[in-house]
Amino acid sequence: MKMPPPISYHFVSSSGCVKIKDEETRKLVRENAMRAFRKRERLARVQEYQQTQAKARESYKDAEASHDLGWSKSHQEALSTGQSSAIDLIREPGHTFDPFASTVLPERHRGPQLFWHFANELAPKLQPTGKTFNSVNAYFTLFALSDSGLLSTILFHSGLHLDSFLDKTDQSWSRETLHHRGESIKEMSSRLAYEDAAVSDASIAAVGFLSASINITGNVMAESPHRNALQRMIQMRGGLDQLGQSGTLAMLMTVSDIISSTIAGTAPMLPPPDISRNHLLSIGDGLSIPSCLNPGPLLPSTPSEYKTELDTIMTYTNQVLDVQTILLSSYTTTVRDMTAFTQLSSTIEHRLLCLPTTAPDAEVDGDIIINEVTKVALQIICAYTFRGFRPPTPSFSALSCRLQWLWELLGDCAGYLGTAWSIEKKMLLLWIHVAGALAATPRELDTPIVRIVNSMQQLGLRTWEEAKAVLDRFVWCVRCEDEGCQRLWLRVQALLVSSS
Repeated sequence: MKMPPPISYHFVSSSGCVKIKDEETRKLVRENAMRAFRKRERLARVQEYQQTQAKARESYKDAEASHDLGWSKSHQEALSTGQSSAIDLIREPGHTFDPFASTVLPERHRGPQLFWHFANELAPKLQPTGKTFNSVNAYFTLFALSDSGLLSTILFHSGLHLDSFLDKTDQSWSRETLHHRGESIKEMSSRLAYEDAAVSDASIAAVGFLSASINITGNVMAESPHRNALQRMIQMRGGLDQLGQSGTLAMLMTVSDIISSTIAGTAPMLPPPDISRNHLLSIGDGLSIPSCLNPGPLLPSTPSEYKTELDTIMTYTNQVLDVQTILLSSYTTTVRDMTAFTQLSSTIEHRLLCLPTTAPDAEVDGDIIINEVTKVALQIICAYTFRGFRPPTPSFSALSCRLQWLWELLGDCAGYLGTAWSIEKKMLLLWIHVAGALAATPRELDTPIVRIVNSMQQLGLRTWEEAKAVLDRFVWCVRCEDEGCQRLWLRVQALLVSSS
């Protein structure tokens, strides 16, 4: 068998310089090496990031656990009932107004729980029905869920309220509250570029709830820019009557402004409601609007005029409380009835805030001080019955401080407290002391209780029935006689027995 010839190899020269080819090869090697190096770096960074995230998640869980321990027991139990979907959060007996669950709250940052707290705890405080589920609550809640900016503001407002129950000395906000405030500011900033969006119902409501932070924190200066912005926005819309949402938006803005003004101790920034055509004026025995509550009334200029106006307002307040009793006794209350009643009650509170106040450097006049003390006591009763407020709240804290300062001024009025007062004025003082006690915290009750006992002894009263008969002569209703009032009377009764 013939063997094949051996294979021979030959070097074939290529065109071009061999040196150049070597440089290109080295360049290619360097590029590949650099790519491999960068790839290893990226993989190392990814692994490091994953390890960091795992540690962060563990740290976040630990922080969440410790954060949850800070919630007060009652509010933690309330929040635990909140669900993630709007259809579970807002449900009236027999039906829901979001049957397809088309609106879902953000799952993160306690969105569902905060919204549940707003709908069940905060919103009823702005409505005079005392009912968690009502037509206004359902109407406004659906409106809030339709706008992301308003929803963020409501969640911030709710978080701020829950933060106030935490046992903290630095008054710092929780992470959830800070997050939702940031979302609110971002949403509102983006809307300012568009005129229609800047003064829409949702934008006005959002700024209204931002300005209402004062109602929780009591910080007047911090929320002053938001209050000024809200006033300007409503003016651009043409007034409260031009706001939409079937009057519910105007109602909430009016009530919020009154609460803020009560805390600040100033006249309201928004005008009073127009009640000339209010359909509830004909309910029951009928209400007649006092001249001092008509548009543009003059302020009293003498102590006598001041007292006359207060007497008129107190009579009218009792009539409005009767209307509230009728509405509370009905099974259902329409949006129209609730907004109309809020107009009646807000007109009273608005006028009281507009009445003259004693300046710190003013000359002390006993009659003027008594008139202003009566006004503050009436403000407390209105907040107690119309709003359902209970101490401690910034509103009652502000009114209690004002009342205490006025009593100190009255004590400085030479001989005034030692004068022979009429029976009617002694009865008035008893009512004022009881109103002051309703706004006081348990730690502040000692002084009002002593004053109540002294007034009862001067009037020769020994029982609650006798004291209640005196209170009924001024402004009083069954809604004032709650558990707080019962505990107050037990302490008064004990002091009466021990001092007899």
